[in-house]
This record gives sequence, C-alpha cells and structure tokens, in this order.
Amino acid sequence: MPAVRTTPTGIELDVWVSPRASKPGLGPLRGERLRAAVSAAPVDGEANEAVRALLAAELGVARGQVALVRGATGRNKTLLVSGDAATLFGRAQALCGEAAADGASTSGGPGPSTSPGPGPSPGGRDGAAAAHNTKRKGSKR
Repeated sequence: MPAVRTTPTGIELDVWVSPRASKPGLGPLRGERLRAAVSAAPVDGEANEAVRALLAAELGVARGQVALVRGATGRNKTLLVSGDAATLFGRAQALCGEAAADGASTSGGPGPSTSPGPGPSPGGRDGAAAAHNTKRKGSKR
C-alpha cells in the first residue's frame, strides 16, 4: 500500500513517527511509511500534535486541516489532510521521494551499487574510515 492515498476530502498519509528526535523533519521512507522525526516526547499527545504541525508546515496547510485518523498511541500513524487532493497529493509525493511517485520500491533504484566490491572487509578499518575518527581514547574533546 502506498504512503499517500487520495480521498474525497483530501489525502491520507501513512507516517512512522520517531519521537524525541534531535533534528525534526520528514523523510525518507521507512518501509511504506514516511518517516516523521519530532522533538516532542510521546506523552499526553505532544508527539501527535508535533507531527500534525510538522506535516501542516511541510504541505503548506493549516494545522487544523491535518487530523489523526489511526495510531494515536503507536509509532505507525495515518493522518488525513483536508484540501485540494491533487495539489496535496503532489506535495506529499515530493516529500516521499521518487519511489512513491512511480510506485517503485525503496531499495535504491538507479544509482551506485551497494554490493561490496574489492577493498577492505566491512569489519576492517581502512584509511578513509579511520580519518573520520578524530576523538582519541580518553580525551575530553
């Protein structure tokens, strides 16, 4: 099932919520759901309200146009966004990325291969990976 569906009153959007995130934002897809990271804690509906506000801001609608349909107490939520279905559908597909737009899977599509080629084993350390580790053991930096 796609993350975005049109309804007679607007669109339905499936999201997977990551509460207490250090950096709020939408995307990428997690399975067939749009990932929504919010800094609010999942207490007393704070995370739900933060998801509504984040989605409203990203889609360019008022927060009152975004309603929680399913998933009030879980990470998997379905939200109904009221408004012009065609416009909202296009904006939501842009948030979900091209995988949702053309119905393809999120396994990578065209681009560089993710299979390991010649080089160090995944468990080994090479010069490039070691260069990113600037913190020394026992230092207070």
